[in-house]
Amino acid sequence: MTFRSLTLSALLTLFLIGSAFPKVRCGSMLDRYVCYSYDRDYLISLIKETAKKLGVDPKLALELAKRESDLNPFAVSKKGAIGIMQLLPSTARLLGVDPFDLEQNIEGGLRYFKHLLEQYNGDVELALAAYNAGPGSVEKYGGVPPYEETKKFVKDITSRYHGSTAYYAQESTPSGIRKVVLPDGTILITNLPLELVR
Repeated sequence: MTFRSLTLSALLTLFLIGSAFPKVRCGSMLDRYVCYSYDRDYLISLIKETAKKLGVDPKLALELAKRESDLNPFAVSKKGAIGIMQLLPSTARLLGVDPFDLEQNIEGGLRYFKHLLEQYNGDVELALAAYNAGPGSVEKYGGVPPYEETKKFVKDITSRYHGSTAYYAQESTPSGIRKVVLPDGTILITNLPLELVR
């Protein structure tokens, strides 16, 4: 057998395993083909337990993970950030974790976030801004950088963390249609005013 046929055989086997066991999902991430055995409840539990172990508020850790990847272990950003905690490969190397490994990705991301919380004396907004835009940007601007993405990132997480809203919504389209993610992970597409969705 050639290398190509072995690779195709391995991929077919992984596909069949993923089809036979609905909690196993396989997919391509950058230059790797990976499979994860999980469900959303397992991921939530894993994030909360890891946060407790590291001394990070589990609710805050969960909101960070939801905002980063919507708990999708296959998420890869345009900048190359990987997995549930959206670790850049360079950050993962500094943390000594494999960003493609589900548990290591979560632990590495939460260790990094805890470091940022300590660096900013427990200031959640600054730690979140640094997680999103980098500590250099927070230092440069002496606070949350004026980047729209970072301001929205911090606002989304802190409002959910402090309970001022039960969901986060993306900007609406010209027709007023928006995607709303409810606390249980349900995605709702609506054109109703957000006040009526609550």
